[in-house]
Amino acid sequence: DCPESILRGFRMKPNIAQPLHLAALYLLIGSAWILIGDYLLEAQGQPFSSQQHIQTWKGLTFVLLSSGLIYLISRAALHAQKSLQQNVQTQARQLLQTQRAADLGNWSFDGEFHWSAEALRVLGQPSTNSHTSLETFLSWLLPAERRPARQALADLETGHSISLNTRLNRSAGQVDVWLTLLGESTRSNCASG
Repeated sequence: DCPESILRGFRMKPNIAQPLHLAALYLLIGSAWILIGDYLLEAQGQPFSSQQHIQTWKGLTFVLLSSGLIYLISRAALHAQKSLQQNVQTQARQLLQTQRAADLGNWSFDGEFHWSAEALRVLGQPSTNSHTSLETFLSWLLPAERRPARQALADLETGHSISLNTRLNRSAGQVDVWLTLLGESTRSNCASG
Protein backbone atom coordinates (compact mmCIF):
# COMPACT_ATOMS: atom_id res chain seq x y z
CA ASP A 1 0.00 0.00 0.00
CA CYS A 2 1.13 3.58 -0.56
CA PRO A 3 -0.13 5.29 2.58
CA GLU A 4 2.02 8.39 2.19
CA SER A 5 0.23 9.25 -1.03
CA ILE A 6 -3.16 9.17 0.62
CA LEU A 7 -2.03 11.34 3.51
CA ARG A 8 0.11 13.79 1.51
CA GLY A 9 0.30 17.01 3.48
CA PHE A 10 -0.86 15.19 6.61
CA ARG A 11 2.43 13.72 7.69
CA MET A 12 2.89 13.55 11.40
CA LYS A 13 6.54 13.89 12.29
CA PRO A 14 7.51 12.93 15.81
CA ASN A 15 8.34 16.02 17.84
CA ILE A 16 11.18 14.97 20.13
CA ALA A 17 11.65 18.51 21.48
CA GLN A 18 8.63 18.41 23.80
CA PRO A 19 9.58 15.14 25.57
CA LEU A 20 13.18 16.37 25.86
CA HIS A 21 12.04 19.65 27.42
CA LEU A 22 9.83 17.75 29.83
CA ALA A 23 12.63 15.35 30.82
CA ALA A 24 15.07 18.26 31.26
CA LEU A 25 12.56 20.13 33.41
CA TYR A 26 11.96 17.04 35.55
CA LEU A 27 15.72 16.53 35.93
CA LEU A 28 16.20 20.18 36.92
CA ILE A 29 13.33 20.26 39.43
CA GLY A 30 14.21 16.83 40.88
CA SER A 31 17.87 17.76 41.30
CA ALA A 32 16.97 21.13 42.83
CA TRP A 33 14.53 19.41 45.22
CA ILE A 34 17.21 17.00 46.44
CA LEU A 35 20.15 19.42 46.61
CA ILE A 36 18.28 22.39 48.10
CA GLY A 37 16.41 20.14 50.53
CA ASP A 38 19.64 18.52 51.70
CA TYR A 39 21.33 21.89 52.07
CA LEU A 40 18.43 23.31 54.14
CA LEU A 41 18.35 20.24 56.39
CA GLU A 42 22.05 20.43 57.01
CA ALA A 43 21.88 24.19 57.64
CA GLN A 44 19.27 23.64 60.38
CA GLY A 45 21.68 21.45 62.33
CA GLN A 46 19.08 18.78 63.10
CA PRO A 47 20.26 15.52 64.69
CA PHE A 48 21.00 12.73 62.19
CA SER A 49 17.97 10.59 63.17
CA SER A 50 15.66 13.56 62.67
CA GLN A 51 17.29 14.30 59.28
CA GLN A 52 16.63 10.72 58.16
CA HIS A 53 12.96 11.06 59.06
CA ILE A 54 12.67 14.37 57.22
CA GLN A 55 14.55 12.91 54.20
CA THR A 56 12.01 10.06 54.04
CA TRP A 57 9.09 12.49 54.10
CA LYS A 58 10.84 14.74 51.59
CA GLY A 59 11.31 11.74 49.25
CA LEU A 60 7.71 10.61 49.63
CA THR A 61 6.47 14.16 48.98
CA PHE A 62 8.59 14.32 45.84
CA VAL A 63 7.22 10.97 44.61
CA LEU A 64 3.66 12.12 45.33
CA LEU A 65 4.12 15.47 43.55
CA SER A 66 5.87 13.93 40.53
CA SER A 67 3.17 11.23 40.28
CA GLY A 68 0.54 13.96 40.23
CA LEU A 69 2.45 15.84 37.56
CA ILE A 70 2.84 12.70 35.43
CA TYR A 71 -0.90 12.04 35.80
CA LEU A 72 -1.81 15.59 34.69
CA ILE A 73 0.56 15.49 31.71
CA SER A 74 -0.68 12.03 30.67
CA ARG A 75 -4.30 13.13 31.00
CA ALA A 76 -3.65 16.21 28.83
CA ALA A 77 -1.88 14.05 26.22
CA LEU A 78 -4.75 11.55 26.23
CA HIS A 79 -7.26 14.38 25.79
CA ALA A 80 -5.23 15.76 22.86
CA GLN A 81 -5.03 12.28 21.30
CA LYS A 82 -8.80 11.77 21.62
CA SER A 83 -9.39 15.16 20.05
CA LEU A 84 -7.12 14.27 17.12
CA GLN A 85 -8.87 10.91 16.68
CA GLN A 86 -12.26 12.64 16.60
CA ASN A 87 -10.97 15.13 14.02
CA VAL A 88 -9.60 12.33 11.83
CA GLN A 89 -12.88 10.40 12.10
CA THR A 90 -14.86 13.53 11.21
CA GLN A 91 -12.63 14.24 8.21
CA ALA A 92 -12.83 10.61 7.06
CA ARG A 93 -16.62 10.75 7.29
CA GLN A 94 -16.68 14.05 5.36
CA LEU A 95 -14.35 12.60 2.70
CA LEU A 96 -16.62 9.59 2.31
CA GLN A 97 -19.70 11.83 1.98
CA THR A 98 -17.94 14.02 -0.58
CA GLN A 99 -16.72 11.04 -2.59
CA ARG A 100 -20.19 9.50 -2.55
CA ALA A 101 -21.85 12.75 -3.68
CA ALA A 102 -19.32 13.28 -6.48
CA ASP A 103 -18.94 9.64 -7.57
CA LEU A 104 -15.27 9.71 -6.64
CA GLY A 105 -12.98 7.19 -5.02
CA ASN A 106 -9.30 6.84 -4.31
CA TRP A 107 -6.80 4.11 -5.03
CA SER A 108 -3.15 3.26 -4.70
CA PHE A 109 -0.96 0.88 -6.67
CA ASP A 110 2.17 -0.89 -5.44
CA GLY A 111 2.13 -3.92 -7.71
CA GLU A 112 -1.56 -4.39 -6.99
CA PHE A 113 -4.44 -1.97 -6.69
CA HIS A 114 -5.88 -0.95 -3.33
CA TRP A 115 -9.34 0.53 -3.80
CA SER A 116 -11.39 2.65 -1.41
CA ALA A 117 -14.98 1.57 -0.78
CA GLU A 118 -16.24 4.48 -2.89
CA ALA A 119 -13.91 3.62 -5.78
CA LEU A 120 -15.30 0.08 -5.77
CA ARG A 121 -18.85 1.45 -5.73
CA VAL A 122 -18.08 3.67 -8.76
CA LEU A 123 -16.47 0.70 -10.51
CA GLY A 124 -19.49 -1.47 -9.72
CA GLN A 125 -17.36 -3.98 -7.83
CA PRO A 126 -18.02 -5.71 -4.50
CA SER A 127 -16.04 -4.70 -1.41
CA THR A 128 -14.23 -8.06 -1.57
CA ASN A 129 -12.26 -6.65 -4.52
CA SER A 130 -10.45 -4.01 -2.42
CA HIS A 131 -7.07 -5.49 -3.45
CA THR A 132 -6.75 -6.50 -7.09
CA SER A 133 -4.08 -7.20 -9.65
CA LEU A 134 -3.52 -5.04 -12.70
CA GLU A 135 -5.02 -7.79 -14.86
CA THR A 136 -8.18 -7.88 -12.75
CA PHE A 137 -8.59 -4.11 -13.07
CA LEU A 138 -8.05 -4.28 -16.82
CA SER A 139 -10.74 -6.98 -17.05
CA TRP A 140 -13.22 -4.43 -15.65
CA LEU A 141 -12.63 -2.26 -18.74
CA LEU A 142 -13.94 -2.73 -22.26
CA PRO A 143 -11.47 -4.85 -24.28
CA ALA A 144 -10.69 -1.92 -26.61
CA GLU A 145 -9.77 0.24 -23.59
CA ARG A 146 -7.33 -2.19 -21.98
CA ARG A 147 -4.19 -1.50 -24.05
CA PRO A 148 -4.30 2.32 -23.56
CA ALA A 149 -5.04 1.78 -19.86
CA ARG A 150 -2.08 -0.59 -19.51
CA GLN A 151 0.18 1.97 -21.24
CA ALA A 152 -1.05 4.82 -19.02
CA LEU A 153 -0.44 2.76 -15.89
CA ALA A 154 3.04 1.82 -17.17
CA ASP A 155 3.73 5.55 -17.53
CA LEU A 156 3.09 5.88 -13.80
CA GLU A 157 6.04 3.60 -13.11
CA THR A 158 8.31 6.06 -14.94
CA GLY A 159 7.19 8.91 -12.72
CA HIS A 160 4.53 10.46 -14.96
CA SER A 161 1.04 11.38 -13.86
CA ILE A 162 -1.97 10.04 -15.73
CA SER A 163 -5.38 11.26 -16.74
CA LEU A 164 -7.12 8.35 -18.40
CA ASN A 165 -10.69 8.39 -19.71
CA THR A 166 -11.90 4.86 -20.24
CA ARG A 167 -15.11 2.81 -20.29
CA LEU A 168 -16.10 0.06 -17.93
CA ASN A 169 -17.00 -3.36 -19.29
CA ARG A 170 -20.75 -3.74 -18.79
CA SER A 171 -23.24 -6.42 -19.75
CA ALA A 172 -24.94 -6.10 -23.12
CA GLY A 173 -27.78 -3.60 -23.05
CA GLN A 174 -26.35 -1.57 -20.16
CA VAL A 175 -25.40 2.04 -20.64
CA ASP A 176 -21.67 2.71 -21.07
CA VAL A 177 -20.05 4.00 -17.91
CA TRP A 178 -17.11 6.31 -18.44
CA LEU A 179 -14.38 6.40 -15.86
CA THR A 180 -11.68 9.03 -15.43
CA LEU A 181 -8.63 7.61 -13.71
CA LEU A 182 -6.30 10.30 -12.36
CA GLY A 183 -3.06 9.40 -10.67
CA GLU A 184 0.53 10.24 -9.98
CA SER A 185 3.64 8.35 -9.11
CA THR A 186 4.54 8.78 -5.46
CA ARG A 187 7.76 6.75 -5.47
CA SER A 188 9.28 3.83 -7.32
CA ASN A 189 6.55 1.30 -8.22
CA CYS A 190 3.97 3.18 -6.18
CA ALA A 191 1.18 5.42 -7.41
CA SER A 192 -2.09 6.83 -6.19
CA GLY A 193 -5.11 8.66 -7.40
